[in-house]
Amino acid sequence: MSNNITDLYQIKALAGRFCENISKSLKAPAQKFVKDMNFGILASQSCILSEISRSLNERITVKKTEERLSRGLNNLGENESLLDNLAPLVTPFIGDEPVFLCDNSDIAKPCGKAFEGLSRVHDGSTGEITKGYWTLEISALSEKSHTPIPVYDRVYSTIEKGFVSQNAELFKGLKKVRELYGSAGVFVQDRGYDGNNIYEYFFKNDMTFLIRANRDRDVIHKNKRLNILAAAQKYKGKCILKFKGFSLKTSLIPVCLPALPDKNLTMVTVYGLSDEPLMLLTNYSSDENRLSNLIAKLYFLRWRIEENFRFKKQSFGIEKFRVLSLRSIRALHRLAMISTAFVAILSAQREDKAIIARLVKISKPIFEPSWNKFCKMFLHYSIASAISLLFARSRDPIVRKKTPFRHFAQLVLPGY
Repeated sequence: MSNNITDLYQIKALAGRFCENISKSLKAPAQKFVKDMNFGILASQSCILSEISRSLNERITVKKTEERLSRGLNNLGENESLLDNLAPLVTPFIGDEPVFLCDNSDIAKPCGKAFEGLSRVHDGSTGEITKGYWTLEISALSEKSHTPIPVYDRVYSTIEKGFVSQNAELFKGLKKVRELYGSAGVFVQDRGYDGNNIYEYFFKNDMTFLIRANRDRDVIHKNKRLNILAAAQKYKGKCILKFKGFSLKTSLIPVCLPALPDKNLTMVTVYGLSDEPLMLLTNYSSDENRLSNLIAKLYFLRWRIEENFRFKKQSFGIEKFRVLSLRSIRALHRLAMISTAFVAILSAQREDKAIIARLVKISKPIFEPSWNKFCKMFLHYSIASAISLLFARSRDPIVRKKTPFRHFAQLVLPGY
């Protein structure tokens, strides 16, 4: 038996157990549907139902399979139990002080007309305002390799009934993550979340945060209210930080916000990336000697969630879906997130499982990575590509339990 066949059976077993754990609280038909969708997305590397149906290779027509999957999406909807069941699988990899990355993204449908609840979004790929949906995702970083593992997602439209605001969607996601993973750890966010109500939420719920500040924000420094950029420029950097060929300088500045004068914050300034300093506001505390360098490194890890967004769009084609209802769109996006989480959990085990190195080799990368680079690389693309190649060599990508044949008395002739 060749190594590829062995790897195929091992990946099938890992994916099968993952799907069983994810859907264990659902009824049997929903469990089968979740398993079919996850295997189909991994095999076809697509979120188009017809492509998923072809990859499943069932003994019925593709049209019938597609209709079954479409009904399944509508029945599943935005099922929260999938996130609940995912938490125990993610917790062993993120450590006691996890780092959560929060950010918005978009699903652009510029030519869409019949999709439910199409709103105006900012397309991050083109920089234009177009039709589509907003998405919110929260990912946790693995402790060893800093692999982003998605733990929460939601697709929403600004024109749908019941929509309040993007901040309300964020608070809903943060509440869910706190319920599943507790309040420990630090939540890292970009400057789009630099708002007084967001700071109030974090302080009210005793959560640790790190947010990049906008240049038009005012702070109180040494009992004087002044622009945050003016406060940052008083400090030129005390600590040296080497980062990807850059020689950066960082400083710690005690400040507070005019809207929350009784709450102490720390502003970290980072010089060397651009003409203006990078300004980070946090309530993070540590015994680290060079705390400013640690906080700067935490913020630089925020880019990992952008890699997650790009992976789902490029490898799984999340923007190419054809389902029309918002309920089905949310279900499909959540299942794509679950498939991404499976790939991410495999990637997080790169130092412990030899099969991960074999999957990277099966994907045939242009440049063979050294061990040091292998431990730090973003391996999602290689792992997903290898899984798709392995499944393509199998007649049936899904291993199903065989039901024993039952003899019915009325169908058995006497004496046989």
